[in-house]
This record gives sequence, C-alpha cells and structure tokens, in this order.
Amino acid sequence: IENAHWQKINNVVDDFFYQPYVKEPRTKKRLLHVSCFDEKAKNIKGLLRATRKVAEKRQDFELVLVGTGVDFEEDKAYADSLLFPNGILVFTGELTPEQVCRWMQQSDAFVLFSRYENAPVVLSESEAIGLPIISSNVGGIKEMMNSITGVLIPSEDEDALANAISFMLDHYQEYDTALIREHGKQYSFATVGQQLMDIYITISNRK
Repeated sequence: IENAHWQKINNVVDDFFYQPYVKEPRTKKRLLHVSCFDEKAKNIKGLLRATRKVAEKRQDFELVLVGTGVDFEEDKAYADSLLFPNGILVFTGELTPEQVCRWMQQSDAFVLFSRYENAPVVLSESEAIGLPIISSNVGGIKEMMNSITGVLIPSEDEDALANAISFMLDHYQEYDTALIREHGKQYSFATVGQQLMDIYITISNRK
C-alpha cells in the first residue's frame, strides 16, 4: 500500500509465565517441545530422528513432548519404532497453559524444528521463562531470537539439530536466564498494551 506506515506488534504471553519460580533438582537434563503435532508444519519426526542420534551417544537427558493434534498418534508410534533407550522420551498429551508454564519452568532448554512458522508463542513463552532455545530458522523466528536467547539452525537439517542438542545439553547453564527473561518482556501484556495505546494516541492526534 503506497505511503502506508507499519509497526510490528507482538503476540502476548500470559502474566504467569513471568512469575518467579524455583527449579527442582533432577538427575537428567530436560529438553522441552510444545506444539500442535501437525507433522507438515512442526516436523516432529525430524526432531525425533535427531534426538535418537544424540541418544546413541549419551542418555543423560530427556525430551518432553507436550501437546496433541492430528498426527499425535502417528508421531508417538514412530517414536516407538525408533527404539529409544528407556527414559529418553516423555509424551504428556494436551496440557493447560498453566501446566505448560510449569514444564517450561522445570526444563533446561526448548526445542522447535518447524518447517514453517510465523512468530511462535511457545518461543515467546520460553523467553518469558528464561529458557534457552534451539529452533529452525524459518518465518519470523530470526526476529525473535539472538545469541542471548539460543541457537538457530537450518530447517530440515537433522544433523545440525543433533549437534545443537548436544551443544545445548553441555552449555545450557552458560545462558543467562535473567537476560533471556529481559528480552522476553517485550511480549508482556503491559508492554504490548502500551504499544497499542501509543498507536491509538498517535492516530487520534493526527489532523
């Protein structure tokens, strides 16, 4: 549109994702994935194959997959066919937003291997929690992330994902949770609400 003025407004994250929390001690490192289990978009099978490669060399971690959807049963059966070592995979099924928040609080990193995206709310939620992220570089994700928040990899590159997972398992503690949370404040109701208010005021003051 000629002479149009555009401004990006972020999706918002529920306030409870910003609340302080205490991590419970665990014997295994935990990666978390949350999605709608739409294989065409989310590439769960690629994530499973890459995780299986990592599990061939180490079993000091678990991958928790949260959600349900059209391909959930197929993806779960595919995971069974890969014969993971015991204790590596956890499927929770569908959870409430509050339950997702608790899983994020008790995880060490978030992983997303989508083929296409816009601006995934799960990544905004991860930043609000302070979780470092592994994600494929698709859609608007590169606008949401930087070196502080995690690692970007090419879509469909399962070797790159396996390497990123191994790296994150060894280095997640080097990411600064407070800085990630600070970056994630841009998705709060207060921040987005103020942006909208500023736009309304600017428009109403135009002559």
